Amino acid sequence: MVDPVWEHGQKYKGGFVCKYCRQQRSGGGATRFKEHLAHRGNDAKDCPSVLAEVKKFFIEQLDKNKERARARARDKLLRDAAARAPHIDLDPEEEEGHGQGQFDEDAAMQAALRQLREEYNFMQRAGPHYERGGGSGSGNRAGGSHVRGSGAGGSAGPLPSLFTRSQSHVPKRVRDYHFGLSSAPVQQRIDTGPWTVKGRTSRELIGRAWAKACHAIGIPGRKVDDPYFKAAIMETQKQCVGIKIPTGREIDGKYLDENVNEIEKEIEKWQMEWDECGVTLMCDSWTGPMWNSVINFLVYSGGTMYFLKSIDTTDKVQDHQYLLKEIKAVVLKVGYENVVQVVTDNGSNYKKACELLVEEYPHIAWQPCLAHTINLMIKDIGKWDKHAACIKSAQDICSWLYNSNSLHSMMRQAIGGELVKWNATRFGTNYMFLESMFKKKDQFMVWLMSPEFRRTRHFNTEMGRYAFDCTTRLEWWDNVEWVINDVEPLYMFLRFADSDKIPNLNEVTMDYQNMRQTYASKFATDKARFDRIMKVIDARMTTVMADSYMSTACALNPYMHYNTGVSQNILALVRMGVDKMLETDAAARAL
Repeated sequence: MVDPVWEHGQKYKGGFVCKYCRQQRSGGGATRFKEHLAHRGNDAKDCPSVLAEVKKFFIEQLDKNKERARARARDKLLRDAAARAPHIDLDPEEEEGHGQGQFDEDAAMQAALRQLREEYNFMQRAGPHYERGGGSGSGNRAGGSHVRGSGAGGSAGPLPSLFTRSQSHVPKRVRDYHFGLSSAPVQQRIDTGPWTVKGRTSRELIGRAWAKACHAIGIPGRKVDDPYFKAAIMETQKQCVGIKIPTGREIDGKYLDENVNEIEKEIEKWQMEWDECGVTLMCDSWTGPMWNSVINFLVYSGGTMYFLKSIDTTDKVQDHQYLLKEIKAVVLKVGYENVVQVVTDNGSNYKKACELLVEEYPHIAWQPCLAHTINLMIKDIGKWDKHAACIKSAQDICSWLYNSNSLHSMMRQAIGGELVKWNATRFGTNYMFLESMFKKKDQFMVWLMSPEFRRTRHFNTEMGRYAFDCTTRLEWWDNVEWVINDVEPLYMFLRFADSDKIPNLNEVTMDYQNMRQTYASKFATDKARFDRIMKVIDARMTTVMADSYMSTACALNPYMHYNTGVSQNILALVRMGVDKMLETDAAARAL
């Protein structure tokens, strides 16, 4: 859930930009922003323009956070005190009628508490190296844990569930369906733990052996952090010595087939949820360096995404008729009644194919890819004369700097790093490149005006004179800053759409509104500039929101109403989505 403090500002380099006083702070995150608005703490400057109700709200928030922290500290002190206590009297006044059973249960509890005190004392001595696992004694792994009482008769009583150890810290089902089987923590031995000489030596030997293997066969070291690699090592340790290592033929043969069968069985179980959760079908075309072309199809449902199939289209013409045939085949394979929406890019061939598909299946919505749509917005803005001229000038200078090894080396030493290179089809990278160059403005001006550069042969070339004239004039840098300001909020919107976190439809709407408000604040004194930018953005966003379930999703989300206010036509928006999904008019005619 998004922290409500970000309704009053933006994230900026790990910190914030306040929308009331426009103060910028790098670092500190949401907590420092709350202190800034609430006029609390010594690490944040008070906001002079914050509204009184906003200040009061975040004062209460900070007080609640402090109280929760105090409660956690008190609980820890109580737990530590209970663990250090020599005895806990569970029933100081023995009542009549309890009998021997009650006495045995109290004895079992005292034994359990005694065991906890021993573990606590050992943990204090061992420090952070001690890990509490599933236990190594007999009985714990069998599922039933018992403790011998020391009372009369020495009878055994069941250990209450309050004091039983957790047998596994891994959830029953996460995104990976079998990794948890071999990842449960195990209590380490005292004589071979990492705090002992033998444990440290063993770890060094294992580390050197795996480093040799990775470096010899070309495996990057970061791949060792992969959870499947760790699971394989833990399973190998569990099976002990004497097991024959599988060969490469077996791994690429029968074990590959077994893994494929296992995944297919998991997908079959997952398909049973499609009629309840619905399915989002995604497809995209890719062209490789050798001009080989494929279309990938993925299925998203219930928070899980699977790769479904891939089609080789190297020798095919990807017009709307061919795309319609392939997309329709996948829709029928998944079940047209399960498909809620189809997500593609904004290409004219995909657009026409999906429009024909929606005509045949009215309940299916075509949802253009948000990241691709924003990329096209940046492309449209980049065609403006001032933008195109500035980008072309900066790219020419960059190409000249990188065409000579000696000049490139001089530049890298002078500015303290490299420039971000642009990509031909990712138009947002043009502005990333401009921003990386603008951040080195002072270094560029000092270097190009230095006697060392002006004595080189590069200075007397045509491009050397051009680069010198541009980068030593403040007007040129002002134009670069002007161009960057035009797309900075839009590029942040692109980063949101292209992030690893999968945003839902109402989050897209909220971030779009935040971007619009940022533009309005940035260009409050230049309405013509604001209108020109928003005209391009709104024209593209219409294709994302029209004839989709985005408006209905926003109407059904309470958090959306909390942020933007309750809309007057909320019922109409819900009805629009229900009519599209259930085809109520056709049902009424049938009745």
